[in-house]
Amino acid sequence: ALDVGDYSCSQQETKAMHKNEVHQTLLPVSTSVEKITSINAGGEVIDASDPDHDRLMMLIRVLFLCYYGSLGSLMPYLPVYYQSLGHGGLIIGMLGSIKPLTTFFVAPVWGLLSDQSGDNKFTVLKITFMVSLLTQLIVPFRNDVRFLVAMVFFTAIVNAPVKSLIDSFVMDHLSSEDRTQYGKLRLWGQLGFGIGSSGAGVILSKSLAKGGEITTEGATLKQSGSTAEYFSKNMLSLWD
Repeated sequence: ALDVGDYSCSQQETKAMHKNEVHQTLLPVSTSVEKITSINAGGEVIDASDPDHDRLMMLIRVLFLCYYGSLGSLMPYLPVYYQSLGHGGLIIGMLGSIKPLTTFFVAPVWGLLSDQSGDNKFTVLKITFMVSLLTQLIVPFRNDVRFLVAMVFFTAIVNAPVKSLIDSFVMDHLSSEDRTQYGKLRLWGQLGFGIGSSGAGVILSKSLAKGGEITTEGATLKQSGSTAEYFSKNMLSLWD
Protein backbone atom coordinates (compact mmCIF):
# COMPACT_ATOMS: atom_id res chain seq x y z
CA ALA A 1 0.00 0.00 0.00
CA LEU A 2 1.25 3.48 -0.87
CA ASP A 3 1.78 5.95 1.89
CA VAL A 4 -0.35 9.09 1.72
CA GLY A 5 2.74 11.30 1.92
CA ASP A 6 4.43 9.44 -0.95
CA TYR A 7 1.28 9.76 -3.08
CA SER A 8 1.04 13.51 -2.37
CA CYS A 9 4.74 14.00 -3.22
CA SER A 10 4.37 12.06 -6.45
CA GLN A 11 1.34 14.12 -7.43
CA GLN A 12 3.22 17.39 -6.82
CA GLU A 13 6.19 16.20 -8.91
CA THR A 14 3.84 15.30 -11.77
CA LYS A 15 2.23 18.75 -11.68
CA ALA A 16 5.66 20.43 -11.62
CA MET A 17 6.85 18.39 -14.61
CA HIS A 18 3.66 19.19 -16.51
CA LYS A 19 3.99 22.91 -15.76
CA ASN A 20 7.65 22.86 -16.92
CA GLU A 21 6.69 21.18 -20.21
CA VAL A 22 3.97 23.73 -20.83
CA HIS A 23 6.40 26.57 -20.11
CA GLN A 24 9.03 25.15 -22.48
CA THR A 25 6.40 24.68 -25.17
CA LEU A 26 5.05 28.23 -24.92
CA LEU A 27 8.41 29.95 -24.51
CA PRO A 28 9.50 29.82 -28.21
CA VAL A 29 6.06 30.98 -29.31
CA SER A 30 6.18 33.95 -26.98
CA THR A 31 9.69 34.87 -28.12
CA SER A 32 8.68 34.56 -31.77
CA VAL A 33 5.64 36.78 -31.33
CA GLU A 34 7.73 39.40 -29.57
CA LYS A 35 10.25 39.37 -32.43
CA ILE A 36 7.57 39.73 -35.10
CA THR A 37 5.76 42.57 -33.42
CA SER A 38 9.02 44.45 -32.99
CA ILE A 39 9.90 44.32 -36.69
CA ASN A 40 6.47 44.24 -38.27
CA ALA A 41 5.69 47.28 -40.46
CA GLY A 42 3.02 47.90 -43.04
CA GLY A 43 1.73 44.35 -42.80
CA GLU A 44 5.11 42.85 -43.72
CA VAL A 45 7.72 41.26 -41.50
CA ILE A 46 11.10 42.88 -42.05
CA ASP A 47 14.05 41.61 -40.05
CA ALA A 48 16.77 44.24 -39.76
CA SER A 49 19.42 41.51 -39.34
CA ASP A 50 18.33 39.73 -42.54
CA PRO A 51 20.90 39.94 -45.39
CA ASP A 52 18.03 40.69 -47.76
CA HIS A 53 17.34 43.84 -45.73
CA ASP A 54 20.90 45.09 -46.27
CA ARG A 55 20.61 44.22 -49.96
CA LEU A 56 17.37 46.21 -50.21
CA MET A 57 18.93 49.26 -48.60
CA MET A 58 21.92 49.05 -50.94
CA LEU A 59 19.66 48.77 -54.00
CA ILE A 60 17.73 51.85 -52.89
CA ARG A 61 21.00 53.80 -52.57
CA VAL A 62 22.09 52.66 -56.04
CA LEU A 63 18.67 53.58 -57.44
CA PHE A 64 18.87 57.15 -56.15
CA LEU A 65 22.53 57.45 -57.16
CA CYS A 66 21.96 56.31 -60.76
CA TYR A 67 18.64 58.06 -61.39
CA TYR A 68 19.66 61.47 -60.13
CA GLY A 69 23.12 60.99 -61.61
CA SER A 70 21.51 60.66 -65.04
CA LEU A 71 19.49 63.82 -64.40
CA GLY A 72 22.61 65.66 -63.33
CA SER A 73 24.45 64.68 -66.50
CA LEU A 74 21.59 65.86 -68.73
CA MET A 75 19.43 68.66 -67.34
CA PRO A 76 22.09 71.34 -66.66
CA TYR A 77 23.52 70.97 -70.17
CA LEU A 78 20.35 71.02 -72.24
CA PRO A 79 20.64 74.81 -72.75
CA VAL A 80 24.20 74.26 -73.96
CA TYR A 81 22.93 71.66 -76.42
CA TYR A 82 20.16 73.98 -77.66
CA GLN A 83 22.74 76.71 -78.12
CA SER A 84 24.90 74.33 -80.14
CA LEU A 85 21.97 73.99 -82.54
CA GLY A 86 22.11 77.73 -83.16
CA HIS A 87 18.98 78.69 -81.21
CA GLY A 88 18.77 82.00 -79.38
CA GLY A 89 17.97 82.81 -75.79
CA LEU A 90 14.22 83.11 -76.38
CA ILE A 91 13.92 79.59 -77.80
CA ILE A 92 16.22 78.14 -75.15
CA GLY A 93 14.19 79.77 -72.38
CA MET A 94 10.93 78.51 -73.88
CA LEU A 95 12.25 74.96 -74.15
CA GLY A 96 13.52 75.10 -70.58
CA SER A 97 10.17 76.26 -69.20
CA ILE A 98 8.11 73.51 -70.84
CA LYS A 99 9.04 70.74 -68.41
CA PRO A 100 8.34 72.47 -65.05
CA LEU A 101 5.14 74.07 -66.36
CA THR A 102 3.87 70.77 -67.79
CA THR A 103 4.80 68.84 -64.66
CA PHE A 104 2.89 71.32 -62.50
CA PHE A 105 -0.38 70.53 -64.28
CA VAL A 106 0.16 66.89 -65.25
CA ALA A 107 1.69 65.42 -62.07
CA PRO A 108 -1.60 65.49 -60.05
CA VAL A 109 -3.37 63.64 -62.85
CA TRP A 110 -0.69 60.97 -62.86
CA GLY A 111 -1.02 60.77 -59.08
CA LEU A 112 -4.73 60.00 -59.34
CA LEU A 113 -4.11 57.37 -62.01
CA SER A 114 -1.38 55.75 -59.91
CA ASP A 115 -3.60 55.63 -56.83
CA GLN A 116 -6.38 53.99 -58.81
CA SER A 117 -3.96 51.43 -60.22
CA GLY A 118 -3.37 50.06 -56.70
CA ASP A 119 -0.64 47.42 -56.75
CA ASN A 120 0.23 48.28 -60.37
CA LYS A 121 2.03 51.50 -59.45
CA PHE A 122 5.37 49.89 -60.21
CA THR A 123 4.11 48.99 -63.69
CA VAL A 124 3.13 52.62 -64.25
CA LEU A 125 6.61 53.65 -63.10
CA LYS A 126 8.34 51.26 -65.52
CA ILE A 127 6.22 52.33 -68.48
CA THR A 128 6.54 56.08 -67.91
CA PHE A 129 10.28 55.84 -67.25
CA MET A 130 11.01 53.80 -70.38
CA VAL A 131 8.81 55.93 -72.65
CA SER A 132 10.31 59.17 -71.35
CA LEU A 133 13.80 57.74 -71.85
CA LEU A 134 13.06 56.80 -75.45
CA THR A 135 11.51 60.16 -76.28
CA GLN A 136 14.49 61.95 -74.74
CA LEU A 137 16.81 59.93 -76.96
CA ILE A 138 14.79 60.93 -80.04
CA VAL A 139 15.30 64.67 -79.39
CA PRO A 140 18.76 64.93 -81.10
CA PHE A 141 17.50 63.53 -84.41
CA ARG A 142 16.13 66.91 -85.53
CA ASN A 143 16.95 70.47 -84.55
CA ASP A 144 13.97 72.53 -85.75
CA VAL A 145 12.02 74.36 -83.06
CA ARG A 146 8.63 72.73 -83.64
CA PHE A 147 10.05 69.24 -83.32
CA LEU A 148 12.01 70.15 -80.18
CA VAL A 149 8.96 71.76 -78.55
CA ALA A 150 6.76 68.74 -79.34
CA MET A 151 9.27 66.18 -78.05
CA VAL A 152 10.14 68.14 -74.90
CA PHE A 153 6.45 68.60 -74.16
CA PHE A 154 5.63 64.92 -74.66
CA THR A 155 8.65 63.86 -72.61
CA ALA A 156 7.56 66.17 -69.79
CA ILE A 157 4.07 64.64 -69.78
CA VAL A 158 5.35 61.07 -69.56
CA ASN A 159 8.17 61.85 -67.13
CA ALA A 160 6.02 63.88 -64.72
CA PRO A 161 5.19 61.03 -62.26
CA VAL A 162 8.57 59.29 -62.26
CA LYS A 163 10.13 61.05 -59.28
CA SER A 164 7.06 60.76 -57.05
CA LEU A 165 6.53 57.11 -58.02
CA ILE A 166 10.14 56.29 -57.20
CA ASP A 167 9.71 57.86 -53.76
CA SER A 168 6.43 55.98 -53.26
CA PHE A 169 8.01 52.72 -54.36
CA VAL A 170 10.89 53.17 -51.93
CA MET A 171 8.62 54.07 -49.01
CA ASP A 172 6.43 51.03 -49.65
CA HIS A 173 9.45 48.75 -49.26
CA LEU A 174 10.84 50.36 -46.11
CA SER A 175 9.92 49.32 -42.59
CA SER A 176 8.64 51.84 -40.08
CA GLU A 177 12.13 52.08 -38.56
CA ASP A 178 13.88 52.43 -41.93
CA ARG A 179 11.54 55.21 -42.99
CA THR A 180 13.20 57.46 -40.44
CA GLN A 181 16.41 56.98 -42.47
CA TYR A 182 14.82 58.14 -45.74
CA GLY A 183 16.64 61.47 -45.65
CA LYS A 184 20.00 59.68 -45.54
CA LEU A 185 18.96 57.42 -48.40
CA ARG A 186 17.82 60.43 -50.42
CA LEU A 187 21.21 62.05 -49.99
CA TRP A 188 22.58 59.42 -52.36
CA GLY A 189 20.44 61.05 -55.03
CA GLN A 190 22.05 64.42 -54.36
CA LEU A 191 25.46 62.76 -54.49
CA GLY A 192 24.57 61.17 -57.83
CA PHE A 193 23.36 64.50 -59.24
CA GLY A 194 26.62 66.13 -58.24
CA ILE A 195 28.73 63.34 -59.71
CA GLY A 196 26.69 63.27 -62.92
CA SER A 197 26.79 67.02 -63.50
CA SER A 198 30.48 67.29 -62.64
CA GLY A 199 31.42 64.29 -64.79
CA ALA A 200 29.44 65.57 -67.77
CA GLY A 201 31.00 69.00 -67.32
CA VAL A 202 34.50 67.55 -67.42
CA ILE A 203 33.69 65.54 -70.56
CA LEU A 204 32.18 68.55 -72.32
CA SER A 205 35.11 70.75 -71.34
CA LYS A 206 37.61 68.30 -72.80
CA SER A 207 35.42 67.85 -75.85
CA LEU A 208 35.20 71.57 -76.55
CA ALA A 209 38.92 71.99 -75.92
CA LYS A 210 39.64 69.60 -78.79
CA GLY A 211 36.63 70.37 -80.98
CA GLY A 212 36.52 74.17 -80.92
CA GLU A 213 33.92 76.64 -79.72
CA ILE A 214 30.43 75.24 -79.36
CA THR A 215 28.82 78.21 -81.12
CA THR A 216 31.07 77.81 -84.17
CA GLU A 217 30.34 74.10 -84.30
CA GLY A 218 26.67 74.85 -83.75
CA ALA A 219 26.53 77.12 -86.78
CA THR A 220 28.20 74.48 -88.93
CA LEU A 221 25.84 71.90 -87.47
CA LYS A 222 22.79 73.99 -88.32
CA GLN A 223 23.91 74.33 -91.91
CA SER A 224 24.72 70.66 -92.36
CA GLY A 225 21.60 69.45 -90.51
CA SER A 226 23.49 66.58 -88.83
CA THR A 227 22.97 66.63 -85.06
CA ALA A 228 24.78 63.35 -84.48
CA GLU A 229 27.94 64.55 -86.28
CA TYR A 230 28.79 67.24 -83.77
CA PHE A 231 28.44 65.07 -80.67
CA SER A 232 30.02 61.95 -82.15
CA LYS A 233 33.04 63.93 -83.37
CA ASN A 234 33.56 65.70 -80.07
CA MET A 235 32.92 62.67 -77.87
CA LEU A 236 35.20 60.42 -79.89
CA SER A 237 37.91 63.05 -79.86
CA LEU A 238 38.34 62.40 -76.13
CA TRP A 239 39.88 59.03 -76.92
CA ASP A 240 42.33 60.29 -79.57
